[in-house]
Amino acid sequence: MIKPQLVEFMRRMDPNSVAIIPAARESVRSHDTHYRYRQNSDFFYLTGFEEPDAIAVVAPSREKKFTLFVRPRDREREIWEGYRAGVEGAVSDYSADEAFPLSEFDEKLAEILDGPAALYYAFGHTTPEMDQKIIRQLTLMRETNRKPLEPPQTIIDPSSIIHEMRVFKGSEEIEIMQRAADIAAEAHVEAMKAVRPGMKEYEVALHQQPGHAARWRSSSGRCRRRISRLRVRHHAYISN
Repeated sequence: MIKPQLVEFMRRMDPNSVAIIPAARESVRSHDTHYRYRQNSDFFYLTGFEEPDAIAVVAPSREKKFTLFVRPRDREREIWEGYRAGVEGAVSDYSADEAFPLSEFDEKLAEILDGPAALYYAFGHTTPEMDQKIIRQLTLMRETNRKPLEPPQTIIDPSSIIHEMRVFKGSEEIEIMQRAADIAAEAHVEAMKAVRPGMKEYEVALHQQPGHAARWRSSSGRCRRRISRLRVRHHAYISN
């Protein structure tokens, strides 16, 4: 079943329109390591899909209203990077009407943009590569005379709809927000119990991690001083 948020988003879109909403990309930290991933809030709000590099195409007037382009299943990569839903999972687990490998997005872009009078896309909020891809395709379609193509004449930022929707919370969302607030409040109380004069912020943070607090308390003062010196040297190295 499509998320209620996506149903409402389609209801608010212009009837003859299409939306292209990319997921967040992974950010490389160094070589083959990445920063902790966080999904694009608007993308997750509409789709519930948590994997990087995906693209949602929403077209309320078409038979296939919700399409996902996703990374395909790859057993070897999944060992290191975690489970992927793949094309099949995008349909069965996230209620997409259809799904394709991410690699097919470029060749299907002209088909996606042909016909709708309006395009919902947030320029400047994804990646420069994606922005340029959309611009190049629109330009090519407008300059092509060999076949009657009808690219969108209007471009609208979907944030104008999504952010207004996100102001109003349903009962399930309120329950989740309350639970998150309770957890945060409990963590702050525990931090206040643990804090002592002269403690560093990272020492307080250790008390919030399971198992770390006990190990820290059991370590000798000499070990704590050594760890502190190593952290100072590490930060000095990074700064240089």
